[in-house]
Amino acid sequence: MFSPQMLKPITVASVHPAYPLCEPAFIGLGTPKAGTSWWYEQLLQHPQIRDNRFNVKESCYFCHNWPEEQHGQMIENYFQAFQGDANQPCGEWSTLYFSHPSALKRVVQACPTSLFMLTFREPSKCFESWVNQILNRRAKSLLVPDNPDALYMYLNYDVIPNIHATILSFPAKLAYLQSVANHRLLVLQYEKNRLDPHQELRKTYEFLGVDKNFNNKNVSHLVNKTQDHQFNLTQVPKHMLDELHQTKQTLLAMLPEFSAQLWD
Repeated sequence: MFSPQMLKPITVASVHPAYPLCEPAFIGLGTPKAGTSWWYEQLLQHPQIRDNRFNVKESCYFCHNWPEEQHGQMIENYFQAFQGDANQPCGEWSTLYFSHPSALKRVVQACPTSLFMLTFREPSKCFESWVNQILNRRAKSLLVPDNPDALYMYLNYDVIPNIHATILSFPAKLAYLQSVANHRLLVLQYEKNRLDPHQELRKTYEFLGVDKNFNNKNVSHLVNKTQDHQFNLTQVPKHMLDELHQTKQTLLAMLPEFSAQLWD
């Protein structure tokens, strides 16, 4: 299952005649399976926040490569999606920006005034849910049906090692963001969002400069929840679980506002 914007850079139909090109007011950078579709939906319920002109949560724009001589035009094309009333901020939330090997630095460099947001989930739970999402979606598009050998190869030589390595890279990428954009960065804890969504939404609204007292009555409605769980952590070697645990400890040390209890 592939969204069109994952296959080629997404575009808008035309330049908005009434407004100048502008950076997105905010960009959600990650992470997968941490409730970001739900959170972005909550943001769009706020009357002061508008949708981008791509009309998608995740543009995946900076996951694509383009020739250097086209860079200026490609950035202009991206900025077209955020034209509009400056009093109504808009942005996007592409979780692959944080996991893609080159997207994070490219988006930070291209958008020097945008606000950035991240949501982290306890690493082992993130790992388990992410693998299941791949099995339930992408694997069904890529693999021959009812071929257990192909599924085994895909799972054990591609999905598991790549997702594991990506999650282990989270602390280094967070450190990069803290070094270059710390005053423009909000990091949320998925488990806190689930436990007290109204409080965490107030924090998010305040960060974005909109009315933090807006009462979203549909906040409990989750979206994009993985339903079919074919994979669990008993299928993972102990040393990989130990490395996920160490990643958890590192993130908690870097994010003192996080609740260690919620990651037990």
